[in-house]
Amino acid sequence: IAVIDKEYAVTIDDAKTSFDFTLNSSVLSATLSLAMLLVGLRYLSFQASPTIWLPWLLKVFVFAVMAYWFYFLTIGRAKNWGIMFKGAFDLYRLELLKRLGYTRKPATLAMERFLWNDIFQQLVFGDSPAIPLAQFDLKTVFAMPKLDQGMPSGGHMETARGISVASNNGSVVVTLKIKNVDTRGRKAQAVVVMDTIPEGFAYQWNSAWRFNSADQIEVLGTNPMQFQIGDVLHGQTALVHYRIAPMKSI
Repeated sequence: IAVIDKEYAVTIDDAKTSFDFTLNSSVLSATLSLAMLLVGLRYLSFQASPTIWLPWLLKVFVFAVMAYWFYFLTIGRAKNWGIMFKGAFDLYRLELLKRLGYTRKPATLAMERFLWNDIFQQLVFGDSPAIPLAQFDLKTVFAMPKLDQGMPSGGHMETARGISVASNNGSVVVTLKIKNVDTRGRKAQAVVVMDTIPEGFAYQWNSAWRFNSADQIEVLGTNPMQFQIGDVLHGQTALVHYRIAPMKSI
């Protein structure tokens, strides 16, 4: 991994160096063109011989063309540099999470995006009373409103998990508590709750239901399970129940 990291770092540095060269060349060419134009207008007379002011105009034009050409190259170099940087982040983002202290690997891409969004908000804007800080160790139960262009549509959720006494056949009823504690007073829309089933158990089909709600809960995934429970108003608590059964009894 260290060898790959070193090779990738060299490639990114090469892309950055190429970008810097074309950008500096464009700026310098534009500066020279403008300086020569201003000096010529100040000191040259157009009543003089064309052999004096034609070379001056030609130099101004050449440097202006060079400035535009280098600028055109800079756009491509910037794009390549951005692609390399994005690729490096995509490859090593989980390792970066560990270096930042977030020890638990997100179970789904949605959980990872939600975590990176919280980290981004804190790094860019600092601690905010309106935005909860990201958790270093993600909980087993994870609730998240729907994503709008990769960003949560509203609501920050508190979760809790409990179980009932096992029945005679060993099945257990799991209860998930989800509360919308968003400090902006927003409604959490199309909330998805994810829970990891203990090893040796399986989800009992059609056993998921939301307390005091007639809405059908759609269940997706395997482990973690994903329960789509609908909207949760600000300050509201939603209770979700489902049953798991030991694999040996299936």
